Amino acid sequence: MYRHQEFTMLKKCLLTLRQQHWRLISLCILLLISVSIPQTAQLTNSIRNISYDFYQRMLPRPYQAAPVKIIAIDDESLIKMGQFPWSRLKIAELITKLNALSVRVIAFDMLFSEVDPRSPKQLAHLFKDNPQLSSELERLPDNDEVLATTIKNANNIVTSFMLSPDANTHKPMPKSIGNTFIKNTPSLNELDCLYAGTKTLDPIENAAKGNATISYIADVDGVIRNVPLFLCAVDAQSPFGYRFYPTLSMEALRLYHQQSAYHINADEASGAIDSIGLGKSVTIHPTESAHIWLHYTPQRPERYIPAWKIFENKIDKQALEGHIVFIGVTATNLFEIGRAHV
Repeated sequence: MYRHQEFTMLKKCLLTLRQQHWRLISLCILLLISVSIPQTAQLTNSIRNISYDFYQRMLPRPYQAAPVKIIAIDDESLIKMGQFPWSRLKIAELITKLNALSVRVIAFDMLFSEVDPRSPKQLAHLFKDNPQLSSELERLPDNDEVLATTIKNANNIVTSFMLSPDANTHKPMPKSIGNTFIKNTPSLNELDCLYAGTKTLDPIENAAKGNATISYIADVDGVIRNVPLFLCAVDAQSPFGYRFYPTLSMEALRLYHQQSAYHINADEASGAIDSIGLGKSVTIHPTESAHIWLHYTPQRPERYIPAWKIFENKIDKQALEGHIVFIGVTATNLFEIGRAHV
């Protein structure tokens, strides 16, 4: 599948560069040779990455508006709303305000893996010398319980978890919410099979309408050129010895189309993934390992809405009505991503 895509993009590249500098034409010829002769896996992957980056530079995907936005916990949001991580009460408030704007799906690109240290019950032990105050704090609602209740009432939330390459984690398996029906047995040789990692707290996870992994597998140079739609996790309790988990984008798409199950079709002979379906709404034909290759657009600021604007009611309902929104951290002092510009 990749090689077909590579030749298609190469043809477009040659047509685009026909009247441009001869060096670029020479590079296209070199890339054509690189996909036509046998090579070692390492050399092939290196040339493939170089050629793919070249295509991205020369033929970026034209931007088309879609009902998807990123609610960015950016530097300005930290200045206005306070240091991160925020209290679970603030997260609950964000959910409430987003649903007041009629968003369709809220997907969290972050974990709620530890109890909120700002919860009254967590603070009560600091006032042991004041039994009355300590007792009053114990009786107040727990912040995590408030968030779990807000998530359950919202009925449109996707929580997340991480899978790990470490076989010795011995951590509990994340909850799988959407059903997965598989036709023919997928080949584990084709799939990225990991192990249970860090998950969201049970009360919050159990309250969500969806749950997905935010794990990804970058190339050796750290660049993300393709992303998984599903990942495999080893599970000794499963009759198959493993489980399939959707990634965040797939689970958000499932809720958006109001589907309860995925349908994965594998090739009967090879076990390679052929298609992933969501009812009659969506059918995706990924790579054999259930990935899709990315065709980037140039950076577009309209994809992002700073979180502080939601809190301060600066966004009109029309801007988010019916949208999928992903909530994530973009502040430079919190989450520094190494990027190679392609």
